[in-house]
Amino acid sequence: MSILDIQHLSKSYGGANVLNDVSFTLQASESVGIIGDNGAGKSTLLKCLSGAIKPDTGNITFNGQPLELGNPQAIREAGIEMVYQDLALCRQQTVLTNLLLGREINTPWGTLNHAAMRKLGSQALAKLNTDIPLNAVVGDLSGGQQQAVAIARAMLGNPRLVILDEPTAALGVKESAKAIRFIQSLTAQHVAVIVVSHRLQDVIDTTSRILLMRQGQIAQMFVTNNLTAAELSGEISQ
Repeated sequence: MSILDIQHLSKSYGGANVLNDVSFTLQASESVGIIGDNGAGKSTLLKCLSGAIKPDTGNITFNGQPLELGNPQAIREAGIEMVYQDLALCRQQTVLTNLLLGREINTPWGTLNHAAMRKLGSQALAKLNTDIPLNAVVGDLSGGQQQAVAIARAMLGNPRLVILDEPTAALGVKESAKAIRFIQSLTAQHVAVIVVSHRLQDVIDTTSRILLMRQGQIAQMFVTNNLTAAELSGEISQ
């Protein structure tokens, strides 16, 4: 059963077609990669999915219901969360503050319920099997740990789909391996995942199939089983 059904999305700026009749489906608990050169349309597609922009034509059905395109809040409420490349973390604040920013829990007297917030924060990190201290300052964490905080924050909304934009772009080999494990854990929790990245091996390691975009369209689809990064690179350069 598909959880996401994208039909005939198109978007143009000044007469230039950035997206051109894009359609694809995503199954529940499936992880799909989207790759392509700069200017292929990946960022515009993500913005349409997150509600940051409204496509000129087309529609998106999620979990059986049409999405209100161009409305980020409505799309989040529908169950779609996006983790941006810059992670959008407050690096001078603690892990707990970042996790619950905008989701603070109050006591009946209007003060912060610190015990309930710590419990919720610990549960969010436990889902990723990481023991990052809640009182740690985010700016003091490694890149992989910061990625985990961003993913854990997204998971607090109990999403059915998490979109990850270049999740390992700024990470070294060891930190990328940690981030890949965090991403792989999402589908184990019955969450669908879209991974957009230029790091082809990381896309292969975190997805079951990959969509190649070229000139605003989906040009090819690959099953990741037995696929190599060299093969993918060759397809992109064609």
